[in-house]
Amino acid sequence: MLNEKYNRMLEKFECYYPDLYRQTVDWWPSGRLCITVRLEDDYIFEYDSVANTIRRIESNRSKVDGDTLRKEIGHNIQKLIQSRSISQSTIASECGITPAMLSRYIHGTSMPGVDKVYALANILGCRIADILGDYSKD
Repeated sequence: MLNEKYNRMLEKFECYYPDLYRQTVDWWPSGRLCITVRLEDDYIFEYDSVANTIRRIESNRSKVDGDTLRKEIGHNIQKLIQSRSISQSTIASECGITPAMLSRYIHGTSMPGVDKVYALANILGCRIADILGDYSKD
């Protein structure tokens, strides 16, 4: 019965977050109504099946300070946008943010949430790791 419940949660996760599901290498129960998933790039997310939300809870980049991380993510977003023929206003609109907010992401003054990173990856046709950067374990 318990296994069935968590399998249904994993199926719901797959339905709502198919790109993340495809990158999942491991998962385990993490509460009555949550599962935790580890992606192939070592990011770890908790999926709340009631609220249908995900949040990053751990990764191997925990030693990187927030300012550096914001700037790197901004630089990665800018490179990805420049390599596509999509305007920033179109990307912002499809992502559900203002062009000013996208500009803040690009300039590293604001950090996109997991939902926005996921949306940007879908819009730009890239992996989440392409936006967040690669901090592979050495």
